[in-house]
Formats: sequence, structure tokens, C-alpha cells
Amino acid sequence: MLERYDFLFLKREDGRKTMIFVWMAWFVMLLAALACVAQYGKDIPLCEDWFLVAPLTGNEPDLMSIFL
Repeated sequence: MLERYDFLFLKREDGRKTMIFVWMAWFVMLLAALACVAQYGKDIPLCEDWFLVAPLTGNEPDLMSIFL
């Protein structure tokens, strides 16, 4: 009865190929994630950019006072 389900169990050689495929997939996805961080990570506000948050969101009454 179990003979027809033999295809579900990996043999030793197949397990090595599967492991290599899985590690390569992880490596490629890691490189893609790091590339996205490298490309779009520079849009994070710097320290002085946070001073403009209050005026731009309307929480500071006089916007021009910070430039004078």
C-alpha cells in the first residue's frame, strides 16, 4: 500500500539538490532585500529634517518663523 507513495520521500541525492536550491533561493531573496534597502534607504529623514515635521503637519502656528 505504501509503495505508491514512495515519490513523497526524498532520496539522499535529491535531498542535497533540494537543500542547495533552498539556500540559493534564500540568498537571492536576501540580495534583493539588501538592494532595496541600499536603493531606497537614503530617503530616511536626517536629524535636522525632524524639525520640519511640526510646521508641515500644522502643529506650529507660524511656519516662516523657523526660517527667520
